[in-house]
Amino acid sequence: MLNGDLAAGTPLRFKELAEQVGTSTMPVRQALRRLEAAGLAERAPRRGVIVKEISLKELVPVYEVRRMLEPQAARLGSQNISAEDCDRMQAEYDLLRTAFTEGRVVALLDHDEAIPSILYGASGNPILL
Repeated sequence: MLNGDLAAGTPLRFKELAEQVGTSTMPVRQALRRLEAAGLAERAPRRGVIVKEISLKELVPVYEVRRMLEPQAARLGSQNISAEDCDRMQAEYDLLRTAFTEGRVVALLDHDEAIPSILYGASGNPILL
């Protein structure tokens, strides 16, 4: 889904996805909730969770705000980041690459979220997190 393999409207069935990635349904449920929160999946009546169609009109405002906010968040974090935090970011990146290669979606999302969280956390500004 993250790379466009699944078309908009494709049903995302817990059991089938769990079998595909070799896990129980609980991590799949968590991943689908995160995809819903991110606006990449939605609940449809009588269909369950489906891949959401995302229009350019929906994406433009999101990326306009991110383009303004994230460089400042990174600047603030980089001014205070410790060597230990840099090591943690590198470790998360290595884990992210492994999760991607192995097709572990939940782990990939977790590590992808952890990297900027470490950097932004170093800023000391809780709102950035």
